[in-house]
Amino acid sequence: MISIIIINWEVIFIMETETNNEKKVKKDEKIKKLSKIKDNAKNSIKKAKDKIEFNVRFDRIEQKHRSFSDMVFIFTICSFLGFLIEVGYVYLVVGKFVNRGVLYAPMCCIYGFGAIILYMLFYNVKPTKVNIPYTFITASCVLGAFELLCRSWF
Repeated sequence: MISIIIINWEVIFIMETETNNEKKVKKDEKIKKLSKIKDNAKNSIKKAKDKIEFNVRFDRIEQKHRSFSDMVFIFTICSFLGFLIEVGYVYLVVGKFVNRGVLYAPMCCIYGFGAIILYMLFYNVKPTKVNIPYTFITASCVLGAFELLCRSWF
């Protein structure tokens, strides 16, 4: 609707006014546009969620059982390998052989206990590409805390 104000036969002001029905129609159009935008956003979020999956799963492999003999074997082998690595490193740095083992045994027990901790934590975790970063981060935190605890005692 157009309102025209005429004074002394001259057009002073022409104003376009809206009726209530026209206002309602425009409001409904805006609501429809906003709902379409909202629906498009929801659909794009659903598509993105379908494409990006964060499935952190620790699949179990046949529920293996821990055995004491396996733990003794792991402790012994890892203690000996830790001894070799540590003695080799000290030899390279200092230039002479330094016995870093326990008494006369060629073993460093902290490496053996660290291996037992890892064995107890991850003995049933399925080795998949998804689990590798989580396993690494968990092992780093747990073994770092274990070493800190051992150093505080001595």
